[in-house]
Amino acid sequence: MTPRLKYFSPLLFGAVVAFAAPAQADPDDTIKYRKQVMESIGSNMGALALITQGKVPHQGAFAKHAEILASSATLTADAFRENTAGKGKTKTTATADVWSKWPTFEKDIKAMEAETAELAKLASAGDIKAASAKLPAVMKTCKTCHDAFRSK
Repeated sequence: MTPRLKYFSPLLFGAVVAFAAPAQADPDDTIKYRKQVMESIGSNMGALALITQGKVPHQGAFAKHAEILASSATLTADAFRENTAGKGKTKTTATADVWSKWPTFEKDIKAMEAETAELAKLASAGDIKAASAKLPAVMKTCKTCHDAFRSK
C-alpha cells in the first residue's frame, strides 16, 4: 500500500511555483538584485575594516563578516551574467564593458572569490591578525573591477 499525501496545500504548491525563475528577468529587477549583492559585499567589507581598525569592539563578529563576504562574492558572477547594458530604467554604474569583456570580468570576479575565501578561512581559524592582513588583497580585487567596469 502506498502512503497518500493526506493534506495537500494549494498554498504550498503556489509557493513552489512562485520561486521558479522567469525565462527572462526584468532588467530593472536584475539591476536591483545585482545592487543588493554588491551592497552585501560593501557592507561586510566596511564592517571588517571597522573591526580591524579597532573602531568598534566586535572582534567576535569578524569571522562571520568574512564568511558572509566570501559567500556574497560567489554570487557576483551570476548577478552580472544577464546583460542589462542600455536596458531598464534603474540607474546602474556597471558599464557595458562588463559584458563586452566578460572573460576579463569573470577572471577578476574569480580572483575576488579566491581572496575572500582565503580571508574567511583565516578568520574562521581565529587568526584575526592574519585575516586583517588579507584585507588589502581583497580590496585590490574590488578596485580592479571598479576601475575597469564601473562608471565614475
